[in-house]
Amino acid sequence: MANGTGVEVHSCRGDKAVGIRLALPLALVFVMGACSSETPDAGASIAISFFQEWRDKAQSGGASPSQLAVLDAAVASGTLDYGDIEPLRNETYGCFEANGLSYQVLESDGTIPEFPYPRYGVGVDPRQAGLTEEQGQAIAQDCTTKYLDFALDAYGSQPAAQSALDAQLIADLPMITACLQEHGVTVAPDATPDDVRRAVADLYFEQSTESQEGPLCYDRLG
Repeated sequence: MANGTGVEVHSCRGDKAVGIRLALPLALVFVMGACSSETPDAGASIAISFFQEWRDKAQSGGASPSQLAVLDAAVASGTLDYGDIEPLRNETYGCFEANGLSYQVLESDGTIPEFPYPRYGVGVDPRQAGLTEEQGQAIAQDCTTKYLDFALDAYGSQPAAQSALDAQLIADLPMITACLQEHGVTVAPDATPDDVRRAVADLYFEQSTESQEGPLCYDRLG
C-alpha cells in the first residue's frame, strides 16, 4: 500500500543497544555483543533471562496478548525467530489501517546475518480528513507499542543475534583494520568486537563535520 505524507521508517534495535541516530544516510547503532565463550547451558540461561526481562517490560508497557504470547514462547525456548514476528507485524499494519494511517512495506534490514529486520514507512492517509501528522505519529506509536515493539526489540537484540553480528564483524576484520590503519587508527591484537566498533565510530564522528561525513570503515555496526 502506498504510504501517505510524513513517512516515518521504523527500524529499532532495543534499549540494550547504545546509539546515536544522525541526519545522515546511515544510522549508527553500537551494540554490546553477547559473550561467545559461555557454555551452552549458561548461554541458554542468559537467553531465557533476557527474554523474561522483555516480557516484563511488555507486560508493564501495555503490550497486546498476542505480543505477550510471543514473548512467553521465547522465554520457554530461549529464542525468537522472524516467523514469530510476522503475525505481530501484520497486526500492527491492521492497526494502522483501522486508525486512518497508510503504510509501505520496505526491504528488510539485513545488517545482522540470518536475522532479517522488518522495515516500513507509515504516514497519514491523505484521504483521512482532519488527522494531523502529529496525531498520526502518536497513533502509529500506540499501534507499534501495543502489537510489535517489545517483541521486535527483543528479536533484534537477543544474544543469538548479537553473536551473529560479532561473527560477521570477525569475518570482516581484515577489511576493517586495513581501513582504520589507512586513517591512522591501530586496532590492538586482543581487541574485542566492541573495541573495533568503538574505533570505527570514533573515527567517523571525530572526522565528521556539518558539511561532510567522516570515513566509515564498517557499515554493519548493528
